[in-house]
Amino acid sequence: MASSYQDQPRPAEGRSFKIEPPGIGAPGNKRFRTGVLILGCLGLALANLHGHTLILKNGDEVAGEYLHTTEGIVYFDSHSFGNLQIGREAVAAVEGVDEDTWKASEEPVLPDIPDVAAIPGSPETIAAEREDEATGRGATAVILNLVDRINPFRHWSSKATLGYVWIGAENRRQDWLLLYEAHRKGEAMEFKFAGRWDYATSKIGETESKKEQDRYRVMLQIRQNLSPRVFAQSRTHYVKDLIRKINHELDQSVGLGWRLVERDRVSLSFVPSATVRYVEVNGFSEGWESRITFFQDFEWILSPRVAFREEFAMSFEPHNSGDSDYELILMLENRISERLSLDLRYEYYFEYGVGVGIERKTQKFITSVGYLF
Repeated sequence: MASSYQDQPRPAEGRSFKIEPPGIGAPGNKRFRTGVLILGCLGLALANLHGHTLILKNGDEVAGEYLHTTEGIVYFDSHSFGNLQIGREAVAAVEGVDEDTWKASEEPVLPDIPDVAAIPGSPETIAAEREDEATGRGATAVILNLVDRINPFRHWSSKATLGYVWIGAENRRQDWLLLYEAHRKGEAMEFKFAGRWDYATSKIGETESKKEQDRYRVMLQIRQNLSPRVFAQSRTHYVKDLIRKINHELDQSVGLGWRLVERDRVSLSFVPSATVRYVEVNGFSEGWESRITFFQDFEWILSPRVAFREEFAMSFEPHNSGDSDYELILMLENRISERLSLDLRYEYYFEYGVGVGIERKTQKFITSVGYLF
């Protein structure tokens, strides 16, 4: 029968001796005592891995691991609250860390991030390009910084384009295009601005050059999202044509649009709109007239540097189907550098009942160079 504490002899009066649990002090249990010692050492070592204590000036103490101090902020990985960021002025001490270490600021070592092709015209790409050019030296950097400062839409994604068309043979014709576009897209609203100047001359044989086109156009488009697929659109369009004697042509349209396709690289939208138009030709005006307008635009990002865009607009007077306008623009944009693009444009216009002449058609291919702000 195993003995119990009660079975052991009692000490004599005035004497005492140590009572041990049976087996602990036996010579055959040295392995047990060695195991307990090893486990204790391991526990102490594990505790010392996160053996820092953050002591705040208000008396609070947090156990964990000190990480680093950067720009006056103490970074501390606590057991109970996770990662902490505390101002250095609020810290009294960090037990287990030298005072000069946790009080000194250091720059964190960031991992190398591989280059990832950014979407052309994105705010991140624009900011990075501006920062790179701001640190540049020489006349080129000075000119680029000056151009960026005078850009009225420098907080938007903007682009300036110079296009040229030359037709030889007997009838030599030259077309010039100067275009400025700006775009800004947020979660709730989207803004788009465009201003352009079209100028063309022609020359037959040895005759003097004749001005064929001298037109100015300005457009402002605003979209307000009503849902992920539906949006309201307001579009203002102004034209002044010196050749066709159009002093002023102002279109204001309001419509409800749908995003038929909305993906990362492909988008397609359609907007039927009600439009009012004011036209003044050669100093004479018939006042405002109502029209119906359909807008459609398509964009396809083929690669980080190549994009295809298409815009179509059709406007007509409900009571006079012959009074109609059509406009189609196709563009292939190829970015040859972070700032420059080489573009190919096809434009087709059909206008009836406005200005000198009864009917007017225009179509042309334009090679252009764009500069992205």
